[in-house]
Amino acid sequence: LLEQSPEATAVFDRELRFRRVNDSMAAMNGRSAVDHIGRRPTDVSPTAGQMYEHLLARVRDEGVANTNHDLHVEHAEVGLEHHWKMNLRPVLNHEAEVVGIGASFTDITSETVAHRQAEQMLSLAETLSNAVDTQQVADGLCTHLADAFRAKAAVLLRTGSERITRSVHGVLDEEVPEVFGDPPSSETTTTQNAASLSYPVRGTGVTAGVMHIG
Repeated sequence: LLEQSPEATAVFDRELRFRRVNDSMAAMNGRSAVDHIGRRPTDVSPTAGQMYEHLLARVRDEGVANTNHDLHVEHAEVGLEHHWKMNLRPVLNHEAEVVGIGASFTDITSETVAHRQAEQMLSLAETLSNAVDTQQVADGLCTHLADAFRAKAAVLLRTGSERITRSVHGVLDEEVPEVFGDPPSSETTTTQNAASLSYPVRGTGVTAGVMHIG
C-alpha cells in the first residue's frame, strides 16, 4: 500500500524519524528513500522541518489525528510555489499506545493556482467594468499584473494625442524612466529585474498603451 500510493506517504517513529518512505515522498523532498530512514524531517529538508515537524510531535503527544492541514512553500523571487494537503494520524500498538505517526501529503498546487487565477480574473473583470476613467483602468490592470505575476508592474495608457495615464506597483522612482522608455534612462539599465516583459495594450486598430512586468 505504501509503495503503490500516489500520495507522498511516510511513517515516523516516536522520535519523529522516518521509518518508511515511498517514492512519492522521496521525490517531494528531493532525496532518495534510503536517505530518509533514521532522519527527522529537519535533517532531510530544513523547509519541511519548519513546516510540519512540530505537528508530528503534537500528534504523537496528543494521540489525535491532524487532517486536511494546508502546507505552502512559496518563493516568488525564483518562481517556486508548492501546496500540499497533509494528513497525520497516530500509529497505535495493541495497547492503544502511540508508537509512531503515519503521514500523507497530497499535491494540490495545480488546483490552488487555478483557483487563485480564477479569482484574480474575476476581480479584474469587476474592476474594469466599474472603472469610470482611464486612471482606474490603469490602476486595475497594474494591480492585476502585480498580483498575478507576483512582480513589479507598470501600465501606461494613451487616451489621446497628449494625455498619458500611468500606474506603477513596486517600481522605484529611479526605475520609472527606464520602464516607460523616457530619456535619458532608456539607453541604460537601472532595474534589478531577473526577467521582464513589456506587452502592448491594443485598442480598435491602435496600440492604446503598454503593460510591463518585472
